[in-house]
Amino acid sequence: DALPIAGRLDASMAINSAISAANNNDVVYLPDGVYILSNAISFSKSYITLRGHTNSILMGAGNSLFMMKVGIDRQAATTYAILSGAIKGSTNITLSTPPTTFGVGDQISISESVAGAGSDTFPIINVHQFEHSILQQVVVTGISGNAVSISAPLMWDFTAAPVVIDCGIRSTVGVGLENIIVTDTNSATGLTGQYGFLGYITMCHDSWVTGCSFQWANNYGLWVTACSHM
Repeated sequence: DALPIAGRLDASMAINSAISAANNNDVVYLPDGVYILSNAISFSKSYITLRGHTNSILMGAGNSLFMMKVGIDRQAATTYAILSGAIKGSTNITLSTPPTTFGVGDQISISESVAGAGSDTFPIINVHQFEHSILQQVVVTGISGNAVSISAPLMWDFTAAPVVIDCGIRSTVGVGLENIIVTDTNSATGLTGQYGFLGYITMCHDSWVTGCSFQWANNYGLWVTACSHM
């Protein structure tokens, strides 16, 4: 359903409520207009689309880490050593033990140790010293004992103590952001939001962002992390 709320002092509650009430494959439609957000839009519901028209503007006037967030942040992880299959082009890996924390349809990370890794032809810049900063997100398509099939071929060889990382969060799936202008500054109104991220998408797969523009960010415009098949 269309939301006739453009121009209100704060449209975030109405938009969040419409998303909460949406069913699978519903579209929450924003007609053209300026939608002032004093609070964040945040959801992890799967199989919905937030769609603007040709000039649907979400204008942030709040002060928080993110203006729009899709998905749930990763939590404490369970790791499984990979015995074989962690090579470029592979869609089948063998773990040291059968997985107990994830199943078919879940998203996992394939990673390796980065301690001492890197070369002149493949330099690694790891300013935060994250042990598993090299990783690829994949979706599990099959499990048989300790053999796991994954949705996408691995992009390179994971050779330094390769592991599967299951972050304990089930992914948001089938979400679309379409035809939306996202901004936190507007000279005409004098509104200036203060956000770390205008858009923040995490732990999603088989989702999309199309026809959108993230403008005038104080820090990051759009941050996509721990996602696959986007």
